[in-house]
Amino acid sequence: MLKVGVTPWSHPDEWNHVRELVLNRDREALQYFQVWRSRSVRLPVGIEITAALLEASSDFTNSLSLSMGINRFINHVSHLGMNIYGFSKLYSAAEALGIPEWIVDVRHDATHGQMPSLYMLRSAFDTCWSWILLNYWEHKKVCESSEVISERLPHLLDLYMYLKIYNIWGTTSLSNIASEEAVYSHIHGLWASSIQINGNNLLKYSVKQALECVSVELEKLNASPLEVARTLVEEDLLVPPQEFLQSLLKDGEEDSDCVELPKILISVWRNIIESIDHKIGARHLVDCLVDKIGQDYVEESVKEYSSAWVVEITEGMAGRSNNLKLKTDHGCTLASLESWLATPNRLIQMLLPCFAGLVCLKGKSVSLLDQLISAAINETDSKSKYDKEKVFSIDDIGVNNNVDVSKKESLKDKSESNGMISSTWIRQPDSQWSRGKLYKTFPGQTWDSLWLPDSCTWEHPKLSEGQVEDDICGGLEVEAVKVLWPGQKRPLPSDSDSNDVPAFYRNEVVNTKKQFTPKKKRSKRS
Repeated sequence: MLKVGVTPWSHPDEWNHVRELVLNRDREALQYFQVWRSRSVRLPVGIEITAALLEASSDFTNSLSLSMGINRFINHVSHLGMNIYGFSKLYSAAEALGIPEWIVDVRHDATHGQMPSLYMLRSAFDTCWSWILLNYWEHKKVCESSEVISERLPHLLDLYMYLKIYNIWGTTSLSNIASEEAVYSHIHGLWASSIQINGNNLLKYSVKQALECVSVELEKLNASPLEVARTLVEEDLLVPPQEFLQSLLKDGEEDSDCVELPKILISVWRNIIESIDHKIGARHLVDCLVDKIGQDYVEESVKEYSSAWVVEITEGMAGRSNNLKLKTDHGCTLASLESWLATPNRLIQMLLPCFAGLVCLKGKSVSLLDQLISAAINETDSKSKYDKEKVFSIDDIGVNNNVDVSKKESLKDKSESNGMISSTWIRQPDSQWSRGKLYKTFPGQTWDSLWLPDSCTWEHPKLSEGQVEDDICGGLEVEAVKVLWPGQKRPLPSDSDSNDVPAFYRNEVVNTKKQFTPKKKRSKRS
């Protein structure tokens, strides 16, 4: 049964905004608290405590204001501890919630005895403020719908890919996949984290039924088409690992010399790509793929298969693909072409005819663009005659200052014929590299100009009337304690906690994502 709750804040963005104000100790949050009080009969106790402390923070030189805030904090927290743990004494409730005993003493002295010093009141206030931030506000960020989508979408699409492959292969029951432990464990994990339908018993579904459930969940998620396109590219779903791709090839496809997409992989993502094209246009998917091709950290094989996807999609946009039925009024313009060619490389140059065909660019214009890309990627028709693997020394420059200009020209031609670098470099005498030349580049400037003169002194803070120097220092440095609320489990210490070396300095290989290769059960030939 769906549970509906009414909150004083109108939107998660409003709550998160107020949360940021509180974490920065911004008194503007009090204005929101007043509005929330008008919308609700009673605010959560965490908000009431925060409001009491913020109201008391208006003047840190006012002992009465600080003591009132501490008193209200202890009263609220004591009722909370008594209701949860059943304690009848204030000290017991405070101890159960990790509040130091001396805070309660400060509250008693301010209420029933002599007013504590300003130093003690500030220290108590800082402790109470740290406690409410740690135990209420730091982990109270409302998860927005966009964050939920970004977390669930990759798992749903990954699960969709596996189930779609087995459905194309003709696998009827998921129990037939259970023998492949790694693949089935991966599918079951994705199902358990993404699908909440009749529990997590995956084996009672057929492959077709499970695929329909995933499709329904994707529709309910209502992710934007652009987010789906980015996820397909960034999560390596359109281009799985090489071993995964090899398992999808049919007999005869492995013999091809050029990079071709497996027909099954195109069939897997056909409906998703056509849906993206119907809503926003397939050119946005091309944008994501081109960005991937232009990244330096991406493996060359991934770039090649991404280029193959660009060819397939652009052919569909031109109405020439037998695999993808895309809109021919794709909306590509010269601005789209400029963005695709913004990061040129050899694959972008190979894709130029596909891009040019979408914007109706032909003939000499395409040839000029090809020459520009060639110049940009340093692949002109006049290839370098020097061996790139050869290591040159200073002697290969072929510079001799004692030879006149006419002879230098002949030496230059001779060096080029011998494979040496032709250069107009001039060897400087050793006297030019003296210490004075290197370090005294700007005459009259010394390191002393960077320092303040000895006559400068630090000014002491000014004290107001009746204020002593100890009051400037604030309060004690006290760390708040994280409360373990009922129903919560204490986190176990991890192995990484005992390692003094940060994770990014360790010599370890971290695998952020692991894909398992599906295996098709083939019938034995007689």
